[in-house]
Amino acid sequence: MRHSPKYLLLLLSMVLILTTFGFSGVSARVVAVHHPDGYTNQSWYLICEMDETGYVSVHSQMQVQLAAPLTNFSDEMIAEALARPNRNDQPVIVRLTDASGKVVFQKTERVSGLIRSEFGGENPDDPIQGHFVERDNIVFVVRVPVIKGTTMSLKKSDKDVVTQINLDSMVHEVPEIQQEKVGQLTKLGTHGNPANRVDILFMGDGYTQAQQSLYQSNINHIHNGFFDITPLGEYENYYNVNVLFTPSNQSGTDYPTYNPSCPGSDNPNCCRDGEMANNPKNGTFVDTFYDGRYCGYHTFRLVMVNATTTFAQAGLHYPDWDSIFMILNDNGYGGSGGDKLATMTFDSNVVSVAQHEFGHSFGDLADEYPGYFNYPSCSDKTNDPPCEANVTDENTRAKIKWNPWISPSTPIPTNPGGYGPDFVGLFEGARYRPTGMYRPGETCLMQYLHKPFCAVPSQAMVLRLYEGGWGEPETGLRQIEPGTTLPEETVIELTHPASQTFSFDLLQPVGGPASSVRWYDGMSPIPGANGTSFTFETIEDEPGEHLIRVVVKDTTDLVHPEMAGNALISMHSWTVKVKVSPQPTPTPEPTPTQPPVVEYRLYLPVIWTKE
Repeated sequence: MRHSPKYLLLLLSMVLILTTFGFSGVSARVVAVHHPDGYTNQSWYLICEMDETGYVSVHSQMQVQLAAPLTNFSDEMIAEALARPNRNDQPVIVRLTDASGKVVFQKTERVSGLIRSEFGGENPDDPIQGHFVERDNIVFVVRVPVIKGTTMSLKKSDKDVVTQINLDSMVHEVPEIQQEKVGQLTKLGTHGNPANRVDILFMGDGYTQAQQSLYQSNINHIHNGFFDITPLGEYENYYNVNVLFTPSNQSGTDYPTYNPSCPGSDNPNCCRDGEMANNPKNGTFVDTFYDGRYCGYHTFRLVMVNATTTFAQAGLHYPDWDSIFMILNDNGYGGSGGDKLATMTFDSNVVSVAQHEFGHSFGDLADEYPGYFNYPSCSDKTNDPPCEANVTDENTRAKIKWNPWISPSTPIPTNPGGYGPDFVGLFEGARYRPTGMYRPGETCLMQYLHKPFCAVPSQAMVLRLYEGGWGEPETGLRQIEPGTTLPEETVIELTHPASQTFSFDLLQPVGGPASSVRWYDGMSPIPGANGTSFTFETIEDEPGEHLIRVVVKDTTDLVHPEMAGNALISMHSWTVKVKVSPQPTPTPEPTPTQPPVVEYRLYLPVIWTKE
């Protein structure tokens, strides 16, 4: 293959930039995203239900206007999604094909067949206790672009069934989501473009209209505490937080009647768990909008809501949501998690429970406590499937994936010793196994409530922001805010003498440290150019193409340099073509003309005299 000088210059410049920022041997992730004709922000918002065979039916549908077009996955991105750890959820491959069978759009959705219910121990120093139940049916949301004449196919990665749905005829066959917005949407904190933020939506159930101020007070309490932990606090401005108030006819939540013979795997009317029998609210039923209740799947503290109603109202009010927290108006202790919906009561543990659940649903972190023995295994030794970022079965020092964090003097494995949250070792007992599985920190949030995330999980949460995989944007957040680079054109022609100002809006952690900004002209850093704008001045003896690039790096110490890859770097470039107008050749001054020489002959008489 022949490489043009321009291509080689660009390649050498990228190598220089990565080396300058302290990276060596790092290959940049290239994502090829193609948008088919007619592909806009207009999208289908489909509430779907999957049965135990993997067959999917669309329960209800509507069209919504999203903040930006959905990410059209490349085949490489599909493969990456399938290779990810699947402890918390599994991928469903979603494709749109046209009449010829050509794939015009593809993505993955993550769904979980398990509902997770976790509670603190009887004593403050006890680890979390986990309870898991298999869902009868999985309710989830699919968002795909509206492209006329397409058929949607869905296939769960661990199932053989492929569901096909003609989207044009679906409109006439599937009920439309009722376009009646119930309640009021407000914003908390600073907000940015949903196309470059993680979008959190708080919802509530069992609050009457008269209790709206109580609901807002409860949400403010959760919001303030939620970001009072590393790394959520440092990156608070990377999240949009929206609050939806939906009034209920009555206050509180249901306590289904205790009945040891209650039929069905899950029954909203009765409960087989003996803990319900001794509860003073046993048999209490209230009229709430989202049907919140205790004793989901006959586990007393497993609280649930109607997922279909929840997703419908979320889509009507804020269709760009990435994660939903549903808060029940009850001061008992209960919660559940799975996929992108976490449900919890408002008790003294609510903030820590929300942080822990977000570690699962957003950070894809594993639990670090033992005690549940029927969970599918993972292995970093065989990579089938790989373990989550904060657990491993590897105990050879050089092969431990967080080894860069471990001091050479730290013994492997590491015995408990009252270490703090910044200490990293290899502590045995994690992912529901007391032996053979290891965690990086001794006492951390994925094992105990009211603890910090600790170093390695915090790193995973930061990298997750930039690497994506949790929603839109699928490829992660960019520090160079999309749509803010000026000029919008990427090829600019200038004729000397001239100048051009380049600029962008910067997204950097509100908790610091400040991100590094550098501008480059070809392979050369531009002295003094380290802000969000730069003015290029043409030079007479430097015509031709100039590759003007801005490179932004998050300088956080929460990510170990040896484990950062190029995730913390954002780049944008412009090509500037400089022409120098030829100067006119000056006309020389004429050489002065000498007057003509005139020859005169003078004849004088000669007189000879005789002496």
